[in-house]
Amino acid sequence: MTIGTNIKKLRRERNITQEQLAEFLNVSAQAVSRWETETALPDIAQLPALASIFNVSSDTLLGIDVDTKEARIDAIAHDAWENYGAKGLTQEALGIIRNALKEYPDSYKLMRDHMVYIGMTAPPKFSPDTDVTPGTPASPEHLAALRECVGIGEKILAGCTDDSIRFRALEYMPSMYATLGEQERALELANSFSDYDKGEILSNVYRGDEQYRHWQKQIYRMCERLTSRISILPYITLDNKQNPYDCKEAIGIVQKAIDICNVLCDNEDYGPVLIWRVVPAHCSLAILNMQVGNPDAALEQWQLTAKHLAAYAANANENNVQTSPLFRGYDFGKYTGVAQLVGEVLRHMSDIIFDPVRDNPIFREAEAAVKSLATTPA
Repeated sequence: MTIGTNIKKLRRERNITQEQLAEFLNVSAQAVSRWETETALPDIAQLPALASIFNVSSDTLLGIDVDTKEARIDAIAHDAWENYGAKGLTQEALGIIRNALKEYPDSYKLMRDHMVYIGMTAPPKFSPDTDVTPGTPASPEHLAALRECVGIGEKILAGCTDDSIRFRALEYMPSMYATLGEQERALELANSFSDYDKGEILSNVYRGDEQYRHWQKQIYRMCERLTSRISILPYITLDNKQNPYDCKEAIGIVQKAIDICNVLCDNEDYGPVLIWRVVPAHCSLAILNMQVGNPDAALEQWQLTAKHLAAYAANANENNVQTSPLFRGYDFGKYTGVAQLVGEVLRHMSDIIFDPVRDNPIFREAEAAVKSLATTPA
């Protein structure tokens, strides 16, 4: 359907006369008549006003089938990735997207893919013969590619309302602006993310000491999240009302959470957060070992629990700088919440499952050690 036919159809649907439409647009009624009879076309500057009057998109006004257009764009993007990009032929994929943008210059989906493929095909950051040292500037070719990318990204942010497309652009832009030396804009975009996403984005924005400390903090937080989820995994209730692992398997799963912490914190300097993963994990292992009939292993877990709690309590309310090589020199803040953690441990120790070993000297010694920490300042 042509634009003239559309104007006539939409005008009649809204019970607007040619004279009224002409008055709205400050043109003559004869001009409107010529549009509708296809003897003339409205000026391109009048299209937004026409779309507004009829309360339709410009695509609808121009007779473009929006659904067909989007399907065509999706097909082009799919072809570019499946047949080229996914096979390493990124230059070919970029060419397909560039050509598609000539046909659909207002497609934010294509702009997003354009940005991604430019990043994938960008010239190397440093020339092969460059002696790369800290502070070495990126090659002019690399910087030019980044500038093209952020230019596309800014268009997306300025006009696109699709959150998924905007998010993808925002993922790329902070680190690109940082490489371009535009730190203020890089930080502005990074800080627009939620706290959860911001940390990863800032990892590629900061430089020098700030980047090093930020990466340490990110690794520590990643470890905390990972070990938390691993420890919970055996206790999830499936659709069949069962847990995903039997007790023996669960012991191996929970032990992995502790092993990860020990790999990262060589000297068991867990810090004020990971200790909240390690101690509960030992409590879980004590219970699980009792369930599989291995009280000796359960008692060993209580000894380890008491040892770690004592080390934690010794640093209560102090700012302790990490000594593990991976986190060395980073101050994760005060060791707080000791009394709360002690209370959690004592609650587990009071479980009736430990009645068979409650009078065992090892259990009694561990329990006494934990209780002695109950008065530690919170």
